[in-house]
Amino acid sequence: MPQNMRTMLAAVTSRAGQGTVLLVDGYRLDRRLYGSYLDRAGFICRDAGNAQEALDVVSGYGVDVAVIDVCGEPEYGLKLIDQLQETSFKGPVLAMSADNDENTKGSALSVGAQVFLAKPIDGETLIYQINQLVGKGHQMLNGGDPIVSSLSQDDSMTPLLREFISDAREVANTVRSAKQIGDHEHLRLVCRQLKGSGGGYGFTEVTESAGEVIEALNLAGDDVERQNASIDRLLDVLSRVRAG
Repeated sequence: MPQNMRTMLAAVTSRAGQGTVLLVDGYRLDRRLYGSYLDRAGFICRDAGNAQEALDVVSGYGVDVAVIDVCGEPEYGLKLIDQLQETSFKGPVLAMSADNDENTKGSALSVGAQVFLAKPIDGETLIYQINQLVGKGHQMLNGGDPIVSSLSQDDSMTPLLREFISDAREVANTVRSAKQIGDHEHLRLVCRQLKGSGGGYGFTEVTESAGEVIEALNLAGDDVERQNASIDRLLDVLSRVRAG
């Protein structure tokens, strides 16, 4: 990792320590390793070795972020992400796997994960991503139910929907970065693309919220509050899109 990236991550991770993390991994040594990263960063770590243990943690404790290994038999991690949506847990999910391929990443993002990381994961990267998700989680708690594509019943569309959702997670990071630096031109470009494609994939909410951002940027002038509110709504929508 480049030194400037390490410096940035170190600065962000030094502000960690607010929140409870559910860590689900079937490999005990990985649980110990990632758990040690979380402990040193000041998070409360509740670890689980399988899906049932994870569900027991969620039912007994408040959890802000879930970190789930999706490389397991029989795909318990992917099923668990889906099961969590039926529980009291409404926070974001970070999926991880030693299988660093587009199919695994796409499957994890399509069932509800916000971030995918390939193992092995160094401590700085893990804590940086969790810090980002803890902030997003507070927004998600006030968000809504998963947004399911109107094309979800068409099996032939499943691969395309998964690809769209995977791209949506990446686009959300781009939107968030552009918002932070005030790059309105890039925001307009990204939102025009989302407005044109969202409805085509069965996500009318994406088209509508992207259109609201464009309108706010074009008409609100110096009304930063309105602009930021519309961008936050778009980010919320992108975090909730699901293939089915």
